Amino acid sequence: MKIPIVIALVTGLAALWTGRSFTGLSTLRLRHSWIIFVALGVQVFFVAFPPSWLTPSSATPIFVLTLAAPALFLAMNRQVAGMLVVAIGLTLNCLVILANGAMPVSSSAARVAGAELLTDTRHVEHGTHLRNETMTEETVLPILGDVIPMPGMKLVASPGDLILAAGLVQLVWSRTTKRSGRAEALAV
Repeated sequence: MKIPIVIALVTGLAALWTGRSFTGLSTLRLRHSWIIFVALGVQVFFVAFPPSWLTPSSATPIFVLTLAAPALFLAMNRQVAGMLVVAIGLTLNCLVILANGAMPVSSSAARVAGAELLTDTRHVEHGTHLRNETMTEETVLPILGDVIPMPGMKLVASPGDLILAAGLVQLVWSRTTKRSGRAEALAV
């Protein structure tokens, strides 16, 4: 999930650099945004303070529910530019997680990205990581897993992550289209 957030931030910086204003973004009113914060809080809690009963099999439904909750939020806000694209990316990620019990990570992609820790199965075995497992021959829908190395960020992305990021770019860019007075003066 780090990749979509970083890409959205870069889009915001690009918007500022090109003289766009955040006024439209700051006035965006999303319905039931508390759902996102609750889902994120649950994920953070189970990663930071994993209970002794947490196993890879019990972690999967928790993680999927914390991804399904934002789907409800996206459905309630579908009229906002980019939300449908975000929903598609999230759906692809949920699909591969449901099929495998966790997000499969390509060992070779992690090596290229310098992110070997993401494929460390001890994290999954001890319940301290809710979402990743090493990709194997038995992995279902491997093309939807974390297979895209991002060496500069030391992360591995899934196609769903990149589609989700594209939706966030669409959201940020569409809400930052008004030029500020300073940028208009520079453009003349």
